[in-house]
Amino acid sequence: MGPAHAPEDLMVYVPSEKVLFAGDLVFRERIQFVGNADSKGLLIALDEIEKLNPSFVIPGHGNYSIKPAEDIAFTRD
Repeated sequence: MGPAHAPEDLMVYVPSEKVLFAGDLVFRERIQFVGNADSKGLLIALDEIEKLNPSFVIPGHGNYSIKPAEDIAFTRD
């Protein structure tokens, strides 16, 4: 997915469970450090994550998300 948060961003999606391991592409309850980020790439990555419509997201930081749409929007905002 990179470059986005970092040049080597990686995520893993388990379609049968609708679980996304998002790494630092999605944060929960905290503001992302974007000092080394590619902001345009991050927005594109978030769009791609939304298309997956995961039921659960395991973010790079914070607890797992049972409301991925809200946490993706928070990260984008």
